[in-house]
Amino acid sequence: MASEPGMPPPDNRIINKITNKIANNKLTTIGVVFVVIVFIVVMINISSDEPSPEPEPSPEPEPSPEPEPSPEPADDPDPDDPDPDPDPDPDPDPGPDPDPDPDPDPVPDP
Repeated sequence: MASEPGMPPPDNRIINKITNKIANNKLTTIGVVFVVIVFIVVMINISSDEPSPEPEPSPEPEPSPEPEPSPEPADDPDPDDPDPDPDPDPDPDPGPDPDPDPDPDPVPDP
């Protein structure tokens, strides 16, 4: 940048000092890199969350003027009955259990 006549040359010493301190500080450099990476990841996620343009909706069929009546159940169960569909054929009592602990180590006859 050329200085205009009568103007002193621009003083870049302050800018250079600040730039050198930032560039020489490893923690700041790591922080800047981290912020840039986070920014890129956030931008990618935002762009992937946008819904894709949907195709033009097809014309929906016109609804019928009179809705069809719903079929009524033949037998209306009692609304107070807690179990409206009990098991019609419960299993009979199986009786006593077979011997639960047969002799695990029978002694062989000599």
